[in-house]
Amino acid sequence: MSVNTSILRKVTTLDGHIARVWYISWSPDGKLLASCSQDQSIIIWGKGDHNQWVMKLKFTGHSGTVRKINWSSDGKQLVSCSFDKKTIIYKISQPSPTEMEAVAISVLDGHESEVKDACFSYGNSDMLGTCGRDRQVIVWAVTDPIECIAQMTGHTQDIKCLAWHPTYTHLLVSGSYDNSIRFWLDPAVDRSGAFNKDLGEEVSDSWLQVELHEDHKSTVWDIAFESENKKRKKLSEKEKLSEREKLSEKDEQKEKEQQINIESRKDIKHDQQKDDEQTDKDSCSVVDDNAILPYGNSFQPRMLSCSADSSVIVWVRPINNHPYRPSQIIKDPFEEGSVIFKASVAQFAAGGNDNTLRIFTEDPINHQFFLEASVPDAHNSDINCVRFNPVETQYLATCSDDMLIHIWEVVEQASQ
Repeated sequence: MSVNTSILRKVTTLDGHIARVWYISWSPDGKLLASCSQDQSIIIWGKGDHNQWVMKLKFTGHSGTVRKINWSSDGKQLVSCSFDKKTIIYKISQPSPTEMEAVAISVLDGHESEVKDACFSYGNSDMLGTCGRDRQVIVWAVTDPIECIAQMTGHTQDIKCLAWHPTYTHLLVSGSYDNSIRFWLDPAVDRSGAFNKDLGEEVSDSWLQVELHEDHKSTVWDIAFESENKKRKKLSEKEKLSEREKLSEKDEQKEKEQQINIESRKDIKHDQQKDDEQTDKDSCSVVDDNAILPYGNSFQPRMLSCSADSSVIVWVRPINNHPYRPSQIIKDPFEEGSVIFKASVAQFAAGGNDNTLRIFTEDPINHQFFLEASVPDAHNSDINCVRFNPVETQYLATCSDDMLIHIWEVVEQASQ
């Protein structure tokens, strides 16, 4: 009986930066890849003649390391943040098939020190979140001119990362050097989960901290949500039997190869005999008991977080109006610095300080993730960012301290 397994194949290498590459971001249509670096530059890559990846544009606007870049949902704007304390929004245009332009349309000076992340909200990208070493999370209204609408100071250390909730666009999540993950909710969200502008005008300019998670034991480096089109596949009994046979055979083949220790919430911290409410209390502190968690019956994406404590946590929100909680903790003798879900498939990628790229796949029977494929020494130094192409989801990109960007293909192959 043949078993489908995944392998990673390097497609190409992009070489244009002269210092470590901190971050990469695919355009929403998957046709462009932006990168930023310690060399203070931003590069936009795309396919040229003969379908080869080439440098389309290289530009600078910051006077310090560019830490992160992210696209707006329409692909017309790119935001960058830097150690120079600034956040810049660029308008990206292509006057002709061979030309590309980046024009700075807004420079934001709200942070007092290094800015570590900047990302647009989902939907129409009408909000922008930024965070930094000054321990602030700032939310901006993307209007003309840009307006600061909220400043949150709950973290006690440097804030490393942000992630907007893909279903509820007025919910922002932050991860920090203080080991915590915090959920921030726009007070203008009413009890139905809908945005109510009039309600927002009655409260302060700080969003509500509605969840506080302290499950990680060291710095939280990255947070990512799965997309709405990645709902779990429902299997028939026949399909379940087939999947069990495949997984059993695959486990036997990989038993000696995989040293990863995947520990469930039961093994790490909690007795799973407790009911869901008690587990939620143990895993989360709801800071404002009067805050309305905007979680209805619609699709609730899982969340990933990775940390310097050498763990990746898979988070779920299984009960309406209850907070997120860990469903699986993946431990390894390495430190993952970046994680990302693959669109449309229950799979995620991770990369970290052991230079190895890893792909984890969900078991459709028990919904636990297992190590599917890995590439040791995928880079010659730390992997700083891993990102799947949002359209051609078999492709992903990685960047590293070795100053290079690699594009990979996840290839399904049959093994006997």
